[in-house]
Amino acid sequence: MTLSHETVIQNFPSAAGLPIGARIVATGVPSSESKSGVCAVSIKRMTEGFYKVVRLN
Repeated sequence: MTLSHETVIQNFPSAAGLPIGARIVATGVPSSESKSGVCAVSIKRMTEGFYKVVRLN
């Protein structure tokens, strides 16, 4: 899904200084779809104001 800069920084503060085109993986993200209750997501900065966030597991 595509999320705004403000939304990503609020939920994933470690993405604050991510340059455009760079990607990080956040683990331990709360997830109601996972049996364990958490998942990992890939966060890629697409533009100055938007990121692509994808659930990995």
